[in-house]
Amino acid sequence: MTAEVMARVPASVVLHTMEETASSKQEQEVTDLETLHQVTSCGLTAQQAKLHIKSVSVANQGAQLAFWPPALCTFAALHSINLSGNAITSIPQSVQALTGLQVLNVARNSLTALPPEISCLTSLTELDVGRNQLAALPPTLCSLSQLQVLNVYSNQLKVLPQDLGSLRSLIRLGLKSNQLAELPRSFTQLTSLVELFLTDNLLTTLPEGFGNLRSLVKLQASFNPFTHLPADLWRLPALELFRLAVGQLRQWPAGLAEADSLPMLAWCSIGRNPAAVAVPAVAAELPRVDRWALQVGEKLGQGASGEVFLGVYEGRSVAVKIFIADVSPDGSTAEEMAINCAVRHPNLTRVLALVTDTQQQQQQQQQQGEVAAPAAAAAGDAGAIVGLVLELVHGKPLADRPTSRHLLRCKWGGDVSFSLPAALSICHGVAGALAYLHSLGIAHGDVYAHNIMADGQARPVVCDFGASFCYSAAADPGRFFERMEVRAFGLFMGDVVARISEQAGVADGASQQLRHLVQQCLAGSAMQRPLFALLEQQLLGLMQQQGVGVPAGDVQQ
Repeated sequence: MTAEVMARVPASVVLHTMEETASSKQEQEVTDLETLHQVTSCGLTAQQAKLHIKSVSVANQGAQLAFWPPALCTFAALHSINLSGNAITSIPQSVQALTGLQVLNVARNSLTALPPEISCLTSLTELDVGRNQLAALPPTLCSLSQLQVLNVYSNQLKVLPQDLGSLRSLIRLGLKSNQLAELPRSFTQLTSLVELFLTDNLLTTLPEGFGNLRSLVKLQASFNPFTHLPADLWRLPALELFRLAVGQLRQWPAGLAEADSLPMLAWCSIGRNPAAVAVPAVAAELPRVDRWALQVGEKLGQGASGEVFLGVYEGRSVAVKIFIADVSPDGSTAEEMAINCAVRHPNLTRVLALVTDTQQQQQQQQQQGEVAAPAAAAAGDAGAIVGLVLELVHGKPLADRPTSRHLLRCKWGGDVSFSLPAALSICHGVAGALAYLHSLGIAHGDVYAHNIMADGQARPVVCDFGASFCYSAAADPGRFFERMEVRAFGLFMGDVVARISEQAGVADGASQQLRHLVQQCLAGSAMQRPLFALLEQQLLGLMQQQGVGVPAGDVQQ
């Protein structure tokens, strides 16, 4: 880069001038639009660029960046390009020169096609073209043998290339919110696939041989009109999370509760299928309050279905959950609301009132769904229910939500630890809440530390019914859905036990007994796992051995 250009580089640009020396490599990263314009118009030769620029990240400029800078394709040393959130309409054929490119992110642009020459990016490991206007993917894409992450969510895809299964290195595939009615037969060759997102398409079945995806851990497939699923789906040995809500399945496969069915499954959502049990009606006696009459303060958190705020209701501090859509990736907000309203347990969030919106229709017209009005049908007042007033839970979530780097595992703070009494109290309270739910034929569906609050007295409260569903115990004599959730509880309890502080000791072998319970919950065969009522009883026995009292708020009324 010339001295003149260097002098004009804004301070916000991260500059690591790349010069080959005997002892070090330094590189330059372009991170704003002004510098990108300067660099791509300053006449650098490809050889000069090779010595300078490894990464370009100029995102969220909107209409200010409406085209792919042609000179960018001369920077043959580029390893990473992020041009997401702009207004780019096409990628030039000359992109084929970037044979060393490893990461390409052009999500949230206005692309209508990808050039066939993308097959020349032989080093590419991550490609994100989500939220564009793509009607098809070039067949040549399937030759990218190093590709590990492919995200094409929110496009207009109706079919996928027939040779998609050639992408044997693919680990994560995002196909959410397209118009796919079927998957190619070769799909079952994606044997390295770990995460698959099929939510919100037009799929009625999955390819025969889907059970070949033996590395699959996470399968998001809600909001598809599935009428049939291949039998070998239930033999996936690594599948831990399965979302299948809001479909057209009229019955579950007969082999679902067999000993070898989905041995690792811990989180599931199947509500709003004809095969599922209808949720209970919302009690007519629940009070209703207009959202504009509530005092709403700071935001406390956000889940897949809505946002939670601190509020005041009838002179007391409360939590106010406002739904942001009729649906979430986990299921229907109507079912979430109905189930939450139906349960009463000291270790579960308690609904105090329904939040209505008398100005809903006017707001929908004026604000185009800024705050959606979901979930009313289950309440018997179509279009009126927009949220819930919840009892305020003091304390904080035990952990943070999983990230892409923490696949299906919560992120715990490095300083989190528990005394033995606190660990026992938390695990007992959660087991009691889940025993209560399953006694009603309700699966929580999302038992995670980030959905469990605890106060200073180690009283836990299980929150968020967004993935919850009802099932028939008579149709599930082996209690498969409960034993599935026992595995999720075992993973949670294992995390808690691992954080028992050293000074707590192992009085009377209590910690060892807890670890033994964890192993029982994680048994490879679901049918070998204990049910929640027994777990609650065993944990209570351990508490009594240690002289730990049940927190006053945990005594069910």
